[in-house]
Amino acid sequence: MLQKEIIMENADFIIYQENSLFGLKDKSGNIIIPPQYTNFNPFSCGLAMVRNASLQYAYINIDNTQIIPFGLYSWCDSSFCWGLARAVKDGKWGIINTQGNIILPFQFDKIYPLKDEYIFRIKTFINENEYILDINKILYNYTLLDGLIYIKTFPIDSFKKLYNIELLRVFKEKETNLAYFSIGCGKGYVAFDVNNLPKSEICISIVSNINGKLFFLAHTKEDTGKECLKLSYYKREEPKLPYNYTPHHVYYSNDEDSSYDDCRDYYDGWSREDVESGLADAFEGDLDAYWNID
Repeated sequence: MLQKEIIMENADFIIYQENSLFGLKDKSGNIIIPPQYTNFNPFSCGLAMVRNASLQYAYINIDNTQIIPFGLYSWCDSSFCWGLARAVKDGKWGIINTQGNIILPFQFDKIYPLKDEYIFRIKTFINENEYILDINKILYNYTLLDGLIYIKTFPIDSFKKLYNIELLRVFKEKETNLAYFSIGCGKGYVAFDVNNLPKSEICISIVSNINGKLFFLAHTKEDTGKECLKLSYYKREEPKLPYNYTPHHVYYSNDEDSSYDDCRDYYDGWSREDVESGLADAFEGDLDAYWNID
């Protein structure tokens, strides 16, 4: 039996080769994953990119479960950067995260390598056109509850007593409908469905995520310790917008009667009432008239 013991090492694992196939052992030499892959890359953000005999790529976890299955993409990055990896599908490039969520759609002809020093300015191409993207603005909500480490967990009554809070109020973020709660000057996030409140006990944890962000998180007792959870949003019908390569915000109002401010951008700084009354047209291009308003 042809065997090459140590090919690559992670902190806790050894990737080894046997009869031209790769598997995984622990430091003591115990087999964790039997040799079965034609290529086996070191673990990155909890996943390892592997290749099978059909030259297909997949990402597996330490239990050899395919988190991102074989055959989904024709090519993938061998490791993750900030929980992100490039992938190619049907000849187009996109970016995925460790949960398989598509962070950037598969519409690009080329995406430059993801590196720490360029993570806020990723160079991409569509045809010959170059687009510089700030990935932080795009991925924020995807990675916020990814790679969670629980530092301290409190039953909600203990948390309120500790911080001298009578009632923990959950709010809706104006721009995104994201559910959150406030603690002094800080903001906590919600990982249970606020539109269908759970019957189980609610806890508050101090957590950090895959990007090292430290924050409060409200979740059910059953979810304590889970590495990946989903943010909660209030229900609201949102307009379907075409994908825009220059990230920008679309603002929504919590107050259904406050369309006055929401319309100012659309009407070039004028309110809807001023446009409909003709006031905006009366002063268009006439600076003297504008500055002489009584």
